Amino acid sequence: MKPVDQSARDSALDISQSWVVTAPAGSGKTGLLTLRVLKLLAVVESPEEILAITFTRKAAAEMLERIVGALIEADELTRNCSPAQALEKINQIDDEHTLRFMQSAYAALARDKTQGWNLLQNTHRLKITTIDGFCRELSNQLPMLSGAGVNPQICDEPRLLYEQAVMNLIESYKTGACEQAINQVLTHLDNDLDRVKRLLVDLLGSREQWLPLVLEIASSEEAAFDILNAHIEDWATELTDQVQESLQIFEGPLLELAHFAAGKLKEDGSTHPITLLEDQFTFTDTSFETLESFWVPLTKLLLTESGTFRKTVNKNTGFPTSKDKNEKAILQERKTAFLNLLGEIKSIPGLEAALAQLSSFPVKGYTEQQWQTLDALIQLLPLCTAHLKLVFKESSQTDFTEITLSALRALGSESDTPTDLSLILDYRLNHVLIDEFQDTSSIQLNLLKLLTQEWQPDEGRTLFIVGDGMQSCYGFRNANVGIFLNIRDNGLENVPMSAVNLCVNFRSNQAVVNWVNDVFKVAFPAQNDINRGAVSYQPSVPFDTKELLSSHVECHGFVGDNGNEAEAQFVTSIIAQQLEVNPNQSIAILVRNRPHLTKIITALRSQNIAYQAVDIDPLLARPCVQDLLTITRVMQDQSDYLAWLAFLRAPWCGLSLSELTVLLGDHIYADTQPATHNVFATLHNEDLLSLLNTDTKNRVQRARMLLAQSFHQTQRKPLAALVESLWFALGGALIADNSNELDDARTYLQLLTKHEKGGRIRQWDAFYAGLQKLYARPTPVDANVQPVQLMTMHKSKGLEFDTVFVCGLSRPSKADDSPLLFWHERLNSYSEPQTLLSPLSPKIESEADPVYAFLKEEGKQSRLLEDTRLLYVACTRAKARLYITAALTETPAAEIKPPANNTMLARIWDAIQEQIITHVDPNVDMPSNDSVETGSNYVRFLTPEAISGLHGLVDSALVTETEKQKTVFDNSDINIFEDREVDNTAAAIGTLMHRILAVICDDGLDAWPLEKLAGMHKPWRAQLTANGVPAATAEQALQTITQSVLKMLDDETARWLLSNSHPVSHCEWVVHYGSQPRDAVIDRFFIEGNTAWIVDYKTSTPNKGETLEQFVSAQQAEYQPQVDFYQKLVKEIVPPEITIKKALYFPFIQHFAPY
Repeated sequence: MKPVDQSARDSALDISQSWVVTAPAGSGKTGLLTLRVLKLLAVVESPEEILAITFTRKAAAEMLERIVGALIEADELTRNCSPAQALEKINQIDDEHTLRFMQSAYAALARDKTQGWNLLQNTHRLKITTIDGFCRELSNQLPMLSGAGVNPQICDEPRLLYEQAVMNLIESYKTGACEQAINQVLTHLDNDLDRVKRLLVDLLGSREQWLPLVLEIASSEEAAFDILNAHIEDWATELTDQVQESLQIFEGPLLELAHFAAGKLKEDGSTHPITLLEDQFTFTDTSFETLESFWVPLTKLLLTESGTFRKTVNKNTGFPTSKDKNEKAILQERKTAFLNLLGEIKSIPGLEAALAQLSSFPVKGYTEQQWQTLDALIQLLPLCTAHLKLVFKESSQTDFTEITLSALRALGSESDTPTDLSLILDYRLNHVLIDEFQDTSSIQLNLLKLLTQEWQPDEGRTLFIVGDGMQSCYGFRNANVGIFLNIRDNGLENVPMSAVNLCVNFRSNQAVVNWVNDVFKVAFPAQNDINRGAVSYQPSVPFDTKELLSSHVECHGFVGDNGNEAEAQFVTSIIAQQLEVNPNQSIAILVRNRPHLTKIITALRSQNIAYQAVDIDPLLARPCVQDLLTITRVMQDQSDYLAWLAFLRAPWCGLSLSELTVLLGDHIYADTQPATHNVFATLHNEDLLSLLNTDTKNRVQRARMLLAQSFHQTQRKPLAALVESLWFALGGALIADNSNELDDARTYLQLLTKHEKGGRIRQWDAFYAGLQKLYARPTPVDANVQPVQLMTMHKSKGLEFDTVFVCGLSRPSKADDSPLLFWHERLNSYSEPQTLLSPLSPKIESEADPVYAFLKEEGKQSRLLEDTRLLYVACTRAKARLYITAALTETPAAEIKPPANNTMLARIWDAIQEQIITHVDPNVDMPSNDSVETGSNYVRFLTPEAISGLHGLVDSALVTETEKQKTVFDNSDINIFEDREVDNTAAAIGTLMHRILAVICDDGLDAWPLEKLAGMHKPWRAQLTANGVPAATAEQALQTITQSVLKMLDDETARWLLSNSHPVSHCEWVVHYGSQPRDAVIDRFFIEGNTAWIVDYKTSTPNKGETLEQFVSAQQAEYQPQVDFYQKLVKEIVPPEITIKKALYFPFIQHFAPY
């Protein structure tokens, strides 16, 4: 069966033309893009002529997989066939969609063979990437021209670089640079320097939006004040033109009633703006000068303060009542006439929004103080970005915004002579395809214009843009849906484009599609507005028109003080029912913000329903990460009292509050940290420790011993390695509940490695900021179980599920920010861009500056429109069943209150309020948040039995063997580690074996009876898993390790080697050397008589067919430089009469190989 929009799809596959395709939810746009790429591959001279840009790396990977998969399938289907036989085989395919794909794939494959591309072996020749990836490629091709330098590193925390740039700007003030401008901004914000710094830092994060606007105005020959005022006046005139045209047919009766209302208000002595309409019997002109005297007062007559059409009028709006019977009838007649007229006016599309804009329009333009501050910012902000570029250069770092700006510089500007790179791309690039174009930003549009600026008509080049204005929801990433609407309506410069609309939804069944159509045609604005980002609704048609009893949409509201808990319990109960009917179905719970899932997660856990939360649980919420952070803080600052309290409360010490009071006194209950209190010294007070019970005292004493050893190694070893070794020695791996928590621990330690310098964290703010951006790995579930997916609405884009719950819709959205500069770029009636700018209102003023308030309101309205679109995205993820849920409140009269305007529910309230099934004061039996722990099962303290299986400090397990060697071994002169490819699994096994040998030696051979080995499997398995060894491989490795240790404990040479009875005996011996202290770690060192032995452990084994002699000889030759270097270090330490000998020991084959 063909979809009803098949003709539109066929048109979009005409590769001789450029197209703008509107593809709503579920319309198969990815398949359309893929099919067009295959058709292009069948005609181009080289695959590099085609560039496909997607919104995410995942989408790029999916498209590449589809294209390559189609080529592979076509290759397998037609292998060993003549062209005629191949076509005959393909034409036998029944499904028309598959037939088209195979025909196109075969044609592309034939072209591939003719041209000798070998795409199946060289898939990198298919240029499918994200916009960020493409910009990075451009800036790297011409690093000097772009200004990006050679391969700068993308900074994980660019805000720190922004802060440095702002600090440098402020410092330049002391030298006299931009002194007047900085003084003006400081005065404007009540000399609050910290606030000015913070606001400037915030602006740098979005500089790609405002910088081109500011630079354009600053570089104009016309005065900035005149430019911006002219833009304000043009906007006002266009609005009044629109209002006048819409109301023209109502001019007479409307102004007659306005005259009546104004007269009545004057009789009462009112100064309401409506009184200005008393002597107006015709519309005035639409110039800016008439705004305050006529057009704004007219909006006050028609609209409420909230900007919506009036539903009633009274004496305050010029329609009073009277006790006199005759006068009352006249007044009532006037009131009725006005309300009837208003009823007709309400039906005019787009008028309410235009009147609301006009109502709050800044009729007087800029105040003097606002203009002076804006003028100062126009000077300061380009300087601030220049300082940022210097910071980027000095640090060899950059951010994604700078990469995009660098790409633009590499391509030149539309008015410049083309750069070498733009000429190369112009020669090579003939076909550009862009997905998700509704979420394109202005700077990305400029990039596209530069890529196509040299294109000429009728030369065979094509641009293919796919998007859906109804799904634009990334305004916080600077996306502007107006760009898509404008190109769809007007095309792109130099590229004639045709528009085509798809309408068939292949994803959702009829019940869901019909409900979405009915609800969102009411929720979406009636007309498009490019400048505000308003998108009208275009209905979809279900491909599958079968009506199924199991398919439905339900809306549920929960009234009462525990509405959120009731909502969570209801959702959980419905999920349980759905899984009982079909345990293999896909289910998702979608919310606006992550915190909205808290109670739902609690309810799911209480019912033992498996779920996966992607980027939902903050990494800091995991107990193992909290423990690692506690250790880090104690290691970095022994005076950090709160960190000590957390350390002593953790399971390795497990002190109760009463036990803490015994040790530290009542300080633990104080609001502030005691001025002088050395907790570590207190832990050495044996009199105090004797007051604790024996097990607690033993735990504290053991932790104290390990801490002392760690403190001794501070700044001698990398901080991450110290923190991890202490965490393992304290029992951190035993407390972790599953391998995911060990992965979370690794993520924390990797971040710590990035932020440490010289064994210390230099910038704690940066470290904490990075930590707060990380999320825990989803909790593992049984492979046979289909977990419920929990995610934000934004994360759900591009996905689909059998059953979808859209929850928490009555939760308020985040309050709008107040930036230092508001900017707005609009297209006037001639499609010319115009800019409006305004600085933040002064702190001392009670009311916002009119221009700033107007622009902020415009931003707010744009975000509300985007909220509607985001809700549409969420609802269209459902294939068969959709549930809408929200907590509701009642009025004193037991009526349901409409939701607050800043909630998602408000966006569809008018369309669904009659559909809502209300649950009033439902009985809720929910576990408290405290009763369901986040992360692992809570461990109050480690038992003596658990502690007995632990050992002292050992080297890092979550840092790879290669990283460890690079960190502690000076290989500047002898390059034996840099180029060696390391098998991560082998490295993990080797690291564990090194640890085991060190522990056996430290404990003494008598402490390791053979029966002890069975009890070591759990901690050994944890360490292997923590280092990324798959579960099946870990089990095999455990068997090998156990057998090897058994043999060593029974081998005389091994026992001699591991004995700690030698007069001098060291394991993992750290030797410091160099003018700038560096470390070398010697696996085993001991002195016996007059001989010192340096032994390096090697966990490699002979290859198949290699004799033991050949193997040992090769290994000794390879590691000769390393052990010679160790010998050089040891020679400076031991007495001269000591003879130094060297050896390798291979624990997996129990072979001792002296040099």
